[in-house]
Amino acid sequence: MNRPEGQASPEQTDNEERIRDVVCHALDCPRAIAGKYQWGPLMCCILFTKGVIKEDTGRTEISFIDFIAAFAKEFAPESNEDPSRNTGELSRYFEGFAERLAYLESYRPKDRDFAVDALQGAFCGLLHSQYGWGKKGLPTKGKVIEMAKALLARQEKSRRKDWPKSAWSEFLQLAHLDWLPEGPAGRPPKTEVDEVAKAKQEARFFMTKGSNKRAGEIGWMAFRDEVKAAYGSREDALRDEAERLTESYGQSKYPEAGEESENC
Repeated sequence: MNRPEGQASPEQTDNEERIRDVVCHALDCPRAIAGKYQWGPLMCCILFTKGVIKEDTGRTEISFIDFIAAFAKEFAPESNEDPSRNTGELSRYFEGFAERLAYLESYRPKDRDFAVDALQGAFCGLLHSQYGWGKKGLPTKGKVIEMAKALLARQEKSRRKDWPKSAWSEFLQLAHLDWLPEGPAGRPPKTEVDEVAKAKQEARFFMTKGSNKRAGEIGWMAFRDEVKAAYGSREDALRDEAERLTESYGQSKYPEAGEESENC
């Protein structure tokens, strides 16, 4: 059956969702900051709140009480029901909240985390500079890997860059880019690396500018509601996180430190 003109195919729709997912996490919840929690909705909410606080007040340091108040304001429950009535859920929620805040303070990214960051940065930059955000196709895995290597080469000299092919395959999975088409790629020229590095910064700027513009038009509360409608409320975040952990570990919380996986 022929699709109506202009209607996207199921594959195009899937790719658009994957692109949006990777770009949002790469720019707003990067691996080098969020670590193993990069794809956890609660960590994304925490980092979003930190960004709102900085945008509203210019402050990067804030007391725990003020942070909790700001977080509650951004992600208040939809209903008027007293949350203290459900002490089990409330306990689990604050346990996860405390774990992530402590993790942010103690986390020190490793070379593999910077490699994952570089893959996502290369993907975002290539999409912006060469592929029209997916409208002109997609970069191959090989092209993204080679660009990531070039971006890493511009960073600290002590940072590892000579990963084996099997490691890059694992990093693609951690970056949620293992769905890209197969294909080799030669070493990118310096001008292309310059263009991609610049494109990533432009992409971050345009996302921030777009968010601020929309919030200015309808107000931050209404904009927050739009974001919650698109990405889920606090209850959705808790449910998604519990389902993800149950699928990974057979339980709705992280195992003890010695049992944790890098793929969580």
